[in-house]
Amino acid sequence: MAPERLGSAAFRADYGVRYAYLAGSMYKGIASTELVARMARAGLLGYFGTGGLRTERIEAAIATLRAELGPDGRFGMNLLHALHDPPLEEATVRLFLRHRVRFVEASGFTQPTRALVLYRLSGAHRDGTGRAVAPNRLLAKVSRPEVATAFMEPPPETLVRGLLAEGLLTAAEAEAGRALPLAGEVCAEADSAGHTDAAAASATSSAHISSGTWSPALGTALYSTP
Repeated sequence: MAPERLGSAAFRADYGVRYAYLAGSMYKGIASTELVARMARAGLLGYFGTGGLRTERIEAAIATLRAELGPDGRFGMNLLHALHDPPLEEATVRLFLRHRVRFVEASGFTQPTRALVLYRLSGAHRDGTGRAVAPNRLLAKVSRPEVATAFMEPPPETLVRGLLAEGLLTAAEAEAGRALPLAGEVCAEADSAGHTDAAAASATSSAHISSGTWSPALGTALYSTP
């Protein structure tokens, strides 16, 4: 079987990639602009590693990738949970929105945050058939079933209402967002140290499925790291 036919056809279509495969981010730009650009030129998609970098450096990386790949080039950016610095997390998301970054990999999160909801719901709307759609694709890396559940459900109403009250979301975006899972895709990962969990990727995937955390009916796809 040709590698182009392995894995989920829907995943390949949604991400516009040749293979059902993504290159995840690595801290402080180890997953570099060079790596991400080469992935894009090969018909694949990679995420630039923003963790530990200042917003100016992240913006420079976006500019580099736009220049190399053109306005329609496909690439993603990582959003690492800023546990002790929520304003930094939100500033990074505002940067992504300003530069129309359509693919974001969320890592290190243990629960939904304002920044995640703002990214996911910005631009959300109902299409001609009445179906809720979001232009921003959020892939959440998780190592615990309860965290996966939070990402597979619609954004918390308290966060949606807060963003709406501040004028950061429109009424139409909030309404459409209530019919969408917070993350379009969830990646079951092994522990990468820090505050998540010490788990093996294969065991984590099995836990999600056997516990009933993952179900196609929820509208979120489940994948696993190698």
